[in-house]
Amino acid sequence: MRADFEDEMAAQIARAGIETIPGNHILLRPDPKVKLDLDYLRAQIRDNHIDAIVVSRLLNVDKRRIDAKWPGRASEIWTTERFLG
Repeated sequence: MRADFEDEMAAQIARAGIETIPGNHILLRPDPKVKLDLDYLRAQIRDNHIDAIVVSRLLNVDKRRIDAKWPGRASEIWTTERFLG
């Protein structure tokens, strides 16, 4: 679920002249039992020349499917194995 969400978000916010990199392409999958290695995170940010970060957290899973219209486009919102988007 995380990879799908990050890939789609990166695709949707990409613009001409702006490169987006989903976190799952450069960051190891976090183990909730292990403390975050800030040196590793800093190195990935530096090595990939990242100057902005979008942080998200899953709060709840709702297994209903909802069709929605967003300004400028039609979109489906999946809340089971996909994401809001």
